[in-house]
Amino acid sequence: LPGKAWIELGRWNPVSLMLLAPAWSYHVAGPADHWWFVARSANHMYYYAAQFCQDEEGKNFVSGAAFLGMWAAVASGLQYPDARWWYARDWAPSAYSRTKGDMDRLIKRNPAIEHDYSWIDNNCQHFAVSLYEGEPSHSA
Repeated sequence: LPGKAWIELGRWNPVSLMLLAPAWSYHVAGPADHWWFVARSANHMYYYAAQFCQDEEGKNFVSGAAFLGMWAAVASGLQYPDARWWYARDWAPSAYSRTKGDMDRLIKRNPAIEHDYSWIDNNCQHFAVSLYEGEPSHSA
């Protein structure tokens, strides 16, 4: 997130320290990083990236796109030019083969999008985790 430094600084102010808020906020929401979900084809050639965020008008926005090659999928989720990325989870096989249309329908049923997007609650993380390890009807 572009304002990540300010978000992290806000967690570590004297009032939040007295309330042990930094430990609580990391436990509940994780670090102030944007999460997105990436799936790959069996031959590792095609990648599908999905993310949950806000559009310019402040409304929930869910996107899913197919890419040729992993680096294009990674670039689709970076929030600013010098953003860094890493694997939050190891690659895992899917129980079912899915088309792009299947994945598009799956992300629109994600339970995280039933709530307003919030960088404070880090629900982009909940969106990605649900696709990775959520209930069978919501996971890829």
